[in-house]
Amino acid sequence: SLTLMDTRTARVCTAWRDAWKVKSAEPIVSLRYEKSMGELSYPSHVLAMPGGGALVADYGHDCLKKFDADGTKGEIMDGIVVRTPSAVALVGDGTAWVIEKDDDRLVKVRLDDGVRLEEIEDDMTPPNFGSMVPEDIAIAGDSLLVLIRPINATADSIIVLNESTGEFRR
Repeated sequence: SLTLMDTRTARVCTAWRDAWKVKSAEPIVSLRYEKSMGELSYPSHVLAMPGGGALVADYGHDCLKKFDADGTKGEIMDGIVVRTPSAVALVGDGTAWVIEKDDDRLVKVRLDDGVRLEEIEDDMTPPNFGSMVPEDIAIAGDSLLVLIRPINATADSIIVLNESTGEFRR
């Protein structure tokens, strides 16, 4: 692997030299700092909100933080409601599923007031399937997809739960 700015490499092959000069003259990415959106501590997941803005799982502050499209922050849940969040999936009815990483559990919360509606720990899978650690979640249609890592096995899996109740499907 050779960098574009390495002139020794361009000298080696005259056929590529002109292309390298053009490529190195172009900016690869142009970034601009807009403004800080507040302090985050070990943020682990960001989710785009419908209509703009974002929802961030702020693991270190034990909360979910909502940012409006203009970057205005409003904390919507504190550590009493959501502890060590690591991933979020929006359901679409004003609720979201959240992984509480340190407790290895899924929690369904109402976003406007933070009330816990459902809680799933060891019963995500059929009997005798083993203990699971949820790693990531996503909504697909009426299903909640959960990427899991078995504690006593080597292969990760995806399980499918009912999006509204959290009941195991497959």
